[in-house]
Amino acid sequence: MLNIQNEKVDMLLIYGECRRNSTTSAILYAERYPERQHPSRHYFPKLKVKFRQQPVVADNQNFIVSENSEIDILAYINLNCTASTREIAQEIGISHQSVWRILKKHKFRSIKYNLHQHLY
Repeated sequence: MLNIQNEKVDMLLIYGECRRNSTTSAILYAERYPERQHPSRHYFPKLKVKFRQQPVVADNQNFIVSENSEIDILAYINLNCTASTREIAQEIGISHQSVWRILKKHKFRSIKYNLHQHLY
């Protein structure tokens, strides 16, 4: 995915270099990058509009959590299996999304007991 984004950025840079002339941009892109797939001249203005409407965001960001935090979370769950992810996050000092990721990685689920009947 990153390679495709780099190619699109190269296309936009060439489009700007050619002063928004899409025909010249297509020719110059084909000359500079002969090993890549060559877009038509109609693609350059569409790509510019797309980048203006939807800014580029890095996909699949990996959030690094230290091994100690991971061990702390698993130990906390072992001691208190009914704790919420927010409670664990506050106790350990990381985000609750990171807690969810770690629990999912180790195939744990949060447990919440619900009382349905009164037993006498």
